[in-house]
Amino acid sequence: MIRDLVRQALVGLLLSTAFVGVASADPVYDLADDWSNTSNPSGTWTYGYFTSGLDPSSFSSFANSGANGTYPTLQVWDTGGGADPNIIKNTGADVDTTPNFGNILFTAGNVTFGPYLGPTVARWTAPVGGTFSVEAAFATVQEGNGTPNAYISIDGAAVSDLGAVANGLIGNSIPNGLSGLTTDYASTLTLAGQTGDFIVWGGNSANKTTEVSATVAPVPEPSTLVLRGLGLAGLVYIRRRR
Repeated sequence: MIRDLVRQALVGLLLSTAFVGVASADPVYDLADDWSNTSNPSGTWTYGYFTSGLDPSSFSSFANSGANGTYPTLQVWDTGGGADPNIIKNTGADVDTTPNFGNILFTAGNVTFGPYLGPTVARWTAPVGGTFSVEAAFATVQEGNGTPNAYISIDGAAVSDLGAVANGLIGNSIPNGLSGLTTDYASTLTLAGQTGDFIVWGGNSANKTTEVSATVAPVPEPSTLVLRGLGLAGLVYIRRRR
């Protein structure tokens, strides 16, 4: 009798642990998936630019938003002046602007940076302290103009130059995809309410439009992994008993 009570208590503990593990599944913060046409910041993401070269302390958020007049599925955040810098998400199907905007391909569901008049930035702010996996990739989506560089800055520190964005030209022969990707970035960082800046700029007024992919995901603490393991063990035990 006592053995059965102990066994039931253990199973109950394992079950509750399993449900806690499921309920507290770690979120993934994705620049494209978390996009907002109307709110800036959008959750943990802020769309903006640097007003003084590559100085993260000069970060300013975009105050103007709306749809592009020629291509309504392109949702734009900018300074309101009708020119770059800007951040755009294509909320519809692929848009090939040949030849209207210099042969730019905005692929469905993706985010692009226009860094012509200053460093364009997507800033991610950690909602809580912890360890995070940070990944990013950059690609050109425009035929003309000069080549920009991609950068990363963590917590306002001096930017890390990831190198020139690959010269993956987009033309009529490749209407629905990119022909080149740039340097990828991947790192595990410990943050406590800190920021990560994803930046594109070339220091001149003729930079290409650049597609940017950025994701940040919490790395579970060892104790969390143990609890989830116990929860799974409890579920396996119940299944076998049944």
